[in-house]
Amino acid sequence: MKLWTVVLAVVVAISMAGLAEAKGNKAGKGGKAEIVKGKIVSVATGGSSMVIKAKKSQGQTTLATNAKTKVKGAATSVADLKAGEKVKAKVKNGVAKSIKVKAAKAKNAGKKSVKSGGKKAGKRGGKNGRK
Repeated sequence: MKLWTVVLAVVVAISMAGLAEAKGNKAGKGGKAEIVKGKIVSVATGGSSMVIKAKKSQGQTTLATNAKTKVKGAATSVADLKAGEKVKAKVKNGVAKSIKVKAAKAKNAGKKSVKSGGKKAGKRGGKNGRK
């Protein structure tokens, strides 16, 4: 009787370990995608991976890319990505599924030039401020 109890306990323990492992593998495959935002530090030759300096205190993150990685925005493919560009990547299991590239802002966009006769030119006694 004791022998059967021991055998049954071993079988139950092995079954429970197998269920726990199967559940862990299933959670890894169906895990939620992570969003990584930041600036590109470098892109590997051929575009197989890239390093991003994350906005938050995450430091630098290396992301793998593959043929299924979609690129949207200012760039059209992984090969078009350049260091310094701001990106938002959707990452699942360490591989970037999609990358959205923000267009670089033009320098002095929307600012009035001092030479254009804005308010600052008149106050400084420039050409338009003289009587």
